[in-house]
Amino acid sequence: MRRALQHEGLQLIVLAGDYSERTGEKVVRLAERRGVKTLIGPPARELGRRVGRDTVQALGVRDPALADGILRRSTEVKEEN
Repeated sequence: MRRALQHEGLQLIVLAGDYSERTGEKVVRLAERRGVKTLIGPPARELGRRVGRDTVQALGVRDPALADGILRRSTEVKEEN
């Protein structure tokens, strides 16, 4: 994830709702410096399940349209609750 943040055009990072302190220190700080938006998602186990893995602390999104859709949907979910 850090390499992608440093060298590639990430549009969004989805963090696990229970992300570790280390992830917060490294990924979140670098995302802020690079101007990459972050979103708190489901717990690591659920986030991983959604992408076919065991657990995932952070997920990078490169596609601008996908990032916009995820952000829009997260806003809709917050407004519904």
